[in-house]
Amino acid sequence: MALALLLCAAARPAQAEITVYGPFWHSSELPNVLTLTGDIQPPDSTHLRRALDAEPIDTLFLLSPGGNVSSALSLSQIVRNRGLATVIPAGEDCASACSFLFVAGVKRRAYGRLGVHQFSSGGRVQGAEAEESAQSLTARIMARLQDYEVSNHFIVKMLETPHTSIYWFNTEELRREGIETLNTFPKETAAFPAIYASAKSSVPGGDSSPYTATQTGTTTPKPPPQRTPPATTTRKAEPSFNCAYATQPTELTLCENADLADLDREMAAQYRRIRAGRTFSQTQALIAAQKAWLRRRNSCKTDVACLQSIYQTRITELSN
Repeated sequence: MALALLLCAAARPAQAEITVYGPFWHSSELPNVLTLTGDIQPPDSTHLRRALDAEPIDTLFLLSPGGNVSSALSLSQIVRNRGLATVIPAGEDCASACSFLFVAGVKRRAYGRLGVHQFSSGGRVQGAEAEESAQSLTARIMARLQDYEVSNHFIVKMLETPHTSIYWFNTEELRREGIETLNTFPKETAAFPAIYASAKSSVPGGDSSPYTATQTGTTTPKPPPQRTPPATTTRKAEPSFNCAYATQPTELTLCENADLADLDREMAAQYRRIRAGRTFSQTQALIAAQKAWLRRRNSCKTDVACLQSIYQTRITELSN
């Protein structure tokens, strides 16, 4: 009897290990897949890089209603630079800002739905500042989509659909316009539903889709579900400078926020890399540009969202 019990115990499959990186999560049962199931927010570039450095990822599953457009563009560049494939699982949605991650994939398959619409500041920016911000963001979007060789059809549908609605591409459009490739992911898509079903209680954004319709075309999203705020990180903040000498509000904020400190170290490493080997005149121009950026950064003071955005923008500038 004891031997039989031992054999049964040995035959029982090991429980999958779920590791969460912000809105991304990874299951030990699908070691090459990382999944996005939450809203996209400014710190997520750090979360994605952490996951890709820690896990053997080559495929990104996308189940997201969107979120911060600037952050999504930064994430999309990481997706393309790392050569990831992107997949929308059957019965799931990737919409709004999430679409930028999908089209950044070197291989792309939408078993579920891909949706786009105009971006919006949500009323946070008004007047002339809103116009300038919109034009700057549009230019950045177009540059990224051009890098990813996205069809004009995708761009037109994105720009002509009001931000209060979603345009869902049908399968014919996706394939005719080259938005989707014909690559298949049989192993990953076969295993994913059971893994996701068992992991929903522990992964971010594991509730239902924020969209009601199942057909393609234009639909109106329902209000997003209320999500439990992520736990505040307890990691020690270690920016590129010595916090013992921090005096300005911005520096003190970086010394208190580990995610911001990560961005500061990444930016500083990019800056050092670019500065090495430059001529004297090139170095002087780079120093002047960095000083101007530091003044803009310091104007954020203790505004975390402002700092996250300005760091991600500078990292992108230095990496190009």
